[in-house]
Amino acid sequence: MSGSLSRRNLLYGAVAASGTLALPRLARGFVPTPGPLHGLSQTYKVLEIFCYGGLSHEETLWLESGNVPDWAGSWTDSDIGLSGATTVPVGSSGIHLGRMCTPLAGTSKKLRVVCLEHDLEPHTAAIPYALTGGCFGRPNTSGMGAAIESVHGSRTAFVLHGPGGRTGAVAAAQFGQHGSENQPVVLSVQEGGDAILASFLASRSGEADDLRDQLGARYGSWLDHAAGRVRSHGFDAFSASYQRAKEADLIAAMLGSASLEAPTSPDYAANATRVALGAAKELLDHGARYAAVIDNGVYENYDRHHQGTYSEVENATMQAGNLFSVLDELDALGMLADPNDGLLILINTEFGRSSEDDVDPVTHGRDGTEHAPEGYAVLTIGGPNATSGLVGDLRSSSSRYNPADLRAALYAAAGLDPLAEDMLLSGDLSPVFDASSTPTPTADIVDTFFLI
Repeated sequence: MSGSLSRRNLLYGAVAASGTLALPRLARGFVPTPGPLHGLSQTYKVLEIFCYGGLSHEETLWLESGNVPDWAGSWTDSDIGLSGATTVPVGSSGIHLGRMCTPLAGTSKKLRVVCLEHDLEPHTAAIPYALTGGCFGRPNTSGMGAAIESVHGSRTAFVLHGPGGRTGAVAAAQFGQHGSENQPVVLSVQEGGDAILASFLASRSGEADDLRDQLGARYGSWLDHAAGRVRSHGFDAFSASYQRAKEADLIAAMLGSASLEAPTSPDYAANATRVALGAAKELLDHGARYAAVIDNGVYENYDRHHQGTYSEVENATMQAGNLFSVLDELDALGMLADPNDGLLILINTEFGRSSEDDVDPVTHGRDGTEHAPEGYAVLTIGGPNATSGLVGDLRSSSSRYNPADLRAALYAAAGLDPLAEDMLLSGDLSPVFDASSTPTPTADIVDTFFLI
């Protein structure tokens, strides 16, 4: 980003010195106090990277005995800019990460492959579920960003996306019953992104802000009654958007020298996701507690079917290249170096992909990498992970968890009680985490996902 904005540079110094400069949010009936939960020594920041379209886990995060399955497309290291590639063992589980995960080979952070399942086949249903742990359209369904903002205050949660990633960003930015005032800031990496932000900052007017403040206060007074304030969805949305606009200088200051400019000719070495990850690091370094990056791939996203436009080799190369680009950028940013940096990284996706030749309403008898929500893998890196290994096991149909369980674990890592008011519903968790869990469902989740 341009360093020519003197006010912005001044604010950058203030944010760097004081942390987040969070503003108070609208009052809620109950605001939990964040802090380390069962068995955890601290609270963790969370960086969630969402592989939009469905990561083919058997080609990337779940290689039994270090081998890709026979049906997998073959690709060479040079196809994606790799050299000296190697598979990465996940503890002593017998499971390896694919060669595109080579940037993780030297990390001292603990790696855990999390085995998930659900029954939502369409992307439009699976994406919100994977990013929230709740059903699409339910009033309390919320992304983690809104939960973080409701507790930690303004500018502590961000969602970033590049071209084509808006659907995932909308899902991640859902605010449920936390209120629109707690919706995380959504930033778009696009062509001309830096110029757009600079133009917006330059166009801000104190006089216009004063007028909007006066008109907003007058309208708000009409909503106040003896029995309480009447909620107005439209006015709440306006107020939240306007508050964000007033905070634009501070958000720009948190970004520092990071860019929102998408490369005009993207490749595996330079693309919108890499730019978004650089911006996410700056935000996390300057007060944010949660950042979600929607990875829509480089040439194509992860929605790769063997019976589609491209060959098996081309599909496998895109899957490998997209994931390698993410991990390579994390390595370049130094985010894989320090096991005690207080950051939990999640590589997430809406479902996996199956090679099976099933005759059913979904695959219609086709083989290849079709949608496979019934068993897939995601990856957690660092944070509270005590050891490297597996959470669940795809080799056993009774050893898989659901996206709500994973979401509850993320909340717990961040110091938020996942079952507190306005958070997740206990009924969404797997039966193993029911109310009879000892000592509590949250403690059981922390043990299962991080400590055991």
